[in-house]
Amino acid sequence: GAFLRQMDAMIVPSRDERGIMRETFSQAAVQGMLSGLPLIVSDLPVLREKVEGGGGLVFRTEDDLAAAMARLAGDPALRRTLGRQGRAAALERYVWNTRAFMAEVEAG
Repeated sequence: GAFLRQMDAMIVPSRDERGIMRETFSQAAVQGMLSGLPLIVSDLPVLREKVEGGGGLVFRTEDDLAAAMARLAGDPALRRTLGRQGRAAALERYVWNTRAFMAEVEAG
């Protein structure tokens, strides 16, 4: 947590090596989102899903990655906005709501 909070953005450059090293969830991306970091993610379905509706940028090529890095480096307001969007999405999608679960269990 402390390390992530020192960062301005997080790059998640996962690749799909012909289905051999397939990214299936990306805990790293979710941790970055929960820390309020805007993400720059490679164009894989599991990563695109993380930034749908905000929270980050997707890159396909090295030039796309460089452009995304420059865009975030030059726009602190965009970094803050994407970071807030990503954190909200991570809290909604990936964090267990124990109270709601227990209420359902007790209701039965």
